[in-house]
This record gives sequence, structure tokens and C-alpha cells, in this order.
Amino acid sequence: MNFKSYLGLFLIFLLVFSSFANLAGSKTIFKSSVEESSLGVNYRAVIFGIGDYNGDGDYEDDAETYGYLPSDLGCTIPSAEAFRDALDRGTNHYSKDILFDEDATKSKVTQSITNKLINQADSNDISIIYYCGHGKRQQTDDATPGVRENGESHEEYLFLYDDRMGDPNRYRDDKESHLNKFAFRDDLFIDLISQIQGYVILILDSCYCSGFRADLDLIYDDIESEAVVLFTVHSENQALKGNSKLQRAYFSLCMISGLGENTDDFSITIDEIYNTAKDNYEIIKDMISLQFQGVRIYPNPGSSDYDVINDLVILEGINNERPRIDDFEIFQPRKRKYLDREINGVAIDPEDSDLEIYIHWGDHIHEWKSYGSGDEIEEKHTYPELIDNWYRYYTKGGVIIFDEYEAFTAYSLNVRLEEKAKSKVFEKIRINRIIERLLLNFN
Repeated sequence: MNFKSYLGLFLIFLLVFSSFANLAGSKTIFKSSVEESSLGVNYRAVIFGIGDYNGDGDYEDDAETYGYLPSDLGCTIPSAEAFRDALDRGTNHYSKDILFDEDATKSKVTQSITNKLINQADSNDISIIYYCGHGKRQQTDDATPGVRENGESHEEYLFLYDDRMGDPNRYRDDKESHLNKFAFRDDLFIDLISQIQGYVILILDSCYCSGFRADLDLIYDDIESEAVVLFTVHSENQALKGNSKLQRAYFSLCMISGLGENTDDFSITIDEIYNTAKDNYEIIKDMISLQFQGVRIYPNPGSSDYDVINDLVILEGINNERPRIDDFEIFQPRKRKYLDREINGVAIDPEDSDLEIYIHWGDHIHEWKSYGSGDEIEEKHTYPELIDNWYRYYTKGGVIIFDEYEAFTAYSLNVRLEEKAKSKVFEKIRINRIIERLLLNFN
């Protein structure tokens, strides 16, 4: 056998050895070993959201007049689409089921979770379930043991399309049986997703979604999954906020930003998503004057269960730094009316991509502006003297700058409309008090 033959055999040996080595390391999907092959790890997602809820009855006239039902949500489907797009940016491909509006019935979502996740995932896989839509908290006699609020039993629900939220007569029979038939009750939904093998990430963007935490905690030691991670926001008795002009639910906005920002190693972990979303949500809360609790994650940070999943890699191949506005300021231009304001700064994107800036001036005026990295920002606005039929001298809004990954930096606008506006407020209050005293004396 000549030299070339020996060399060929040696190369074949190296190739086979390398293949076995990769297979052996394929089950490690944590940040400490992101350099290893992810062969054998399957990524799946079920994304469902509802903005155009089903319904008829007395609301049909409203739908014909205004073009929407009172139960409809303008920010949920754009939020769900943006979450889907965020997963697509990673190099680890997610196989996805997308169920929006009339496709997001209870039977179809249950079937999707069962067929795609429960029947296919193994102990090494990562499965994501995302929901954006209405939620409800309902007192019930059949609450899961351990879920109590002020001594009374409650359950939380995710509303599916077939719940007919637009129909004011949908509870004409028994309310609880109707909810159990057409909505996901917290304990039953947790029982369903806990059958999924591997690592499960559940993201719920709905009112009262934090009530699902107690049900997960109750059965966590008995789940079939390697781990279940639950992202929610606020406490279990608090509603959520969204913005149809921004086209995002605020919680989803912050979660998506967590999937679009990474500057060190091309991988985004559970812990990084949580911290980015949590920090960004605190800024959003300040923008909209919200006093509720912020982003929450289960298992609780610092616990031994959290240590199992904090370095779990959710997205690979992401290297992106959030955009910013340098020298940001809002001020009253000289020689202008006291109600005039101007925003100045410089739009900066470290990756030099195009940027979108959302401005909420705090008086029901919302604007979108496009800028390139390095462009100077100069946006002007005049506040009306009457806001909500009352003179106001102080209002809050915000500015958010986005890049193509939907990573963002937010800035609060705290606008004080100075002396002239103040004097009108105080004069109106003074006159009202005089009238009140006269009426009291007269009576």
C-alpha cells in the first residue's frame, strides 16, 4: 500500500471520528458549548394570536359603522407576526405552526400543540409557544387547589377565536362551562404543554397571564419536560397594555427586542432575553405612566430550577447592537408659543442599518419617522390648549428608535407646558372652588 493509500485511510478515519464526536456533543444546547454542533436539536414553535374576534348579536351595527368590534385588538396580530419574524432571523431554523384569527380556535391550537410538539419533540428539542390576545380572570368553584386570591378561588383563561368575544350573549347559558369549552383554562393548558418533551418556552401576552405561574409551580416537579419556562408580565390580577398606533403589545415589543440584541457570541439565551425584556419594559412603563409589576419569568431567577435553563440558547447567529439617539433632548424653541416643542438628536445604528422612530407626543398624536444612521433628528410639535376637554400643564409620552431586528432604545418625554398653561389650570380650579362654596352656602 503506497503513501497515498495510507493518507486516504487516515483522512477517512478523521472524518468518521469527527462525525461521532459531533453526535456525542449534539445534545448540549447551552451557551457554554455554542461552538459545538447543534445536530440533533430540533426547534419548533406554535404561534397563535387573535385581533379580529368572532361575534355578532348587538355588536354587528358597531362593526358595520366603525369597521371593528369592541372586542377586537389592533396590536396582537402585528405583534405575533413580529415574533415569528424574530425567530426567522436565527441560523437555528424553527419549524412553525402559525394560527391567526379564525384559525386560532381551541381545537386547532390544541391539535397543533399535540401534533407538532407533544408527538414530535424529544428530550433534546426546544419548543416555543407564543400567544397574544385577550385573557380573563374568572371566579369559579372549580379552581385548581392552591390558586387563591383574598380567600376566593379564581382561574385565568386565554380567549380563542371560537369564544365569540364580540357576542354580548355568549354567556346565555352557563358562563363557566362556556369558558371551559371555548377558552384555555390555566390549569388545563399547563397540563397540556407539560406533556411536551425537551425544553418548553411559553410566552403569554394577555391580561391576567401571570395567573398561569401558580398552576405551573403546582405541578413543576411532575412535568414530563426537561424544563418549562414561562414569560409573563404584571401580577395575576392586572390587565395588559398595547398600542395600535405602535402596532405592538408592549410586553411582546420587549420580548422581541430580547430576541434581536446580542453583541458578544452570536447566541441569545433565556437569561439574556429576560434581562433585556425586563429592562426595556421598565422604560415603557415610565412612558405610559404604568405602575404595574414588570416582566416576570418562571422558574424564578436565583432558584435551582432557573439555573437549569438560564443559559439555554434560543437563537443563534445574531450579532446586533441596539440603536440609540445621541444628544437626545426635547425643548421649547425660543420665540415660539409656550405649547411648541422640538426633539433633537442624532440617530445612530452601530450596524449602519436604516432606522424607524416612533414618537408618542403624549396628546394622542403618534408619528412614525424614517432615518438613516448618522442623520440629525429634528421633529416639531405643537400641543393643543385643550386635551381631553381639560387644560393640562403636564403630559408624558415617549420616543422609540428601532433597527431592522426590532432591537430598540426608548426615551421618555416629560412635557411641562409652562406658565401660561398652568395659569389657565389654576384659574379654572379657583373658579370651580368659588362656585362650590357659593352652592354650599346657598344650600
